[in-house]
Amino acid sequence: MLLHGGAESSHEPIRWWSGPCLRMTGFGVDVALTGRSYGVAAALVRNRVRGWNAPALDPVHDARWALERIRQRYPDTPVVLVGHSMGGRVAMHVADDEAVVGVAALAPWTPAEDGVGALRGVPVLIAHGLEDTITKPADSLDFARRATA
Repeated sequence: MLLHGGAESSHEPIRWWSGPCLRMTGFGVDVALTGRSYGVAAALVRNRVRGWNAPALDPVHDARWALERIRQRYPDTPVVLVGHSMGGRVAMHVADDEAVVGVAALAPWTPAEDGVGALRGVPVLIAHGLEDTITKPADSLDFARRATA
């Protein structure tokens, strides 16, 4: 399940042609084509709005809704979450869902106030370029250290 990036605060609707959606669409096409012969499918969650919007956490609710739909349609199917930027943050918030068997967070937005409890027992890969100017690589490293403590 692919989770796109967004903004800290915005109630602007997400369009399929927005940069964050298009970025993850490329991943989805690649996963779908490469994984087809292995029984792997890809689903891109398009959030209702662009923002994280604390304390509402709109994209977290969207991801939980999508996970519920996957469970209803494909019971007992393991789900790996792949999220970029805000989508990485979302993935690490919903990793406690019973269907989730792994998380790949790409340049995730990982502020110090985020807990790591949802990741207990779930394998996580965090990939972050050192020259990222949008999200902080040092925050990803700190998050990884907290998650493995």
